[in-house]
Amino acid sequence: MIWNRASALGMARTSCARCHGYGTRPDHRREIVCGCTLRSIFRACLARYFELDSRHDSAPTICWEFHARGADNRRCYGRKREEYLADFYLIARRTLALADWRLFGLHFLQGLGWKLCCRALRLSRGNFFHAVYRIEEALGRAYAETAPYGLWPLDEYFGSHSETTHAPVPARLSDAARDRDEHRHAPQPGLERAQPQDAGQPARTDAAQLCAAHGMRRDHQVSR
Repeated sequence: MIWNRASALGMARTSCARCHGYGTRPDHRREIVCGCTLRSIFRACLARYFELDSRHDSAPTICWEFHARGADNRRCYGRKREEYLADFYLIARRTLALADWRLFGLHFLQGLGWKLCCRALRLSRGNFFHAVYRIEEALGRAYAETAPYGLWPLDEYFGSHSETTHAPVPARLSDAARDRDEHRHAPQPGLERAQPQDAGQPARTDAAQLCAAHGMRRDHQVSR
């Protein structure tokens, strides 16, 4: 994920006091992504997680995937729903520290309110919400920056762009190839086929006609 205003503008919060709805903010002479954008990305991924997890009663679907790179046929089978659920869980487990992971499980996955979480983890109300914002920003960045296949954008993860599309041939190369083909199929001088005199005789080339005419002229000189 390359962070710039174009990639972060759609998920930015319009009422944000830091980025003012642009998604990025200046920091030491460079642009960095704002925390409101990362939190919005995490919440979108979390909503898709619950949406897919609610379909556990239905039969799993198998997708026919196309990949732009691969040593074999660039096609394979996959189960996007199960893969997304596993990626969401494992990326969070690897990214968060132990204390944040416990809060993530209680508040985000189990849906406990701040009072129960503060009582279970012995946190104050202020520390709880600071930890929630920190977790959302850390996981939003992790879901977007995981390489080579991040969870965000969601449409790219679920394969709307994965079908192989061949890059167009550059104009310079296409013109050169067209000129080469025209030169290959163009008739060479002196070897053009003449129209046959009748259907019973094969067509003679200009070179053969010139040789025949030269031979007839030489025979005429010798006879004289």
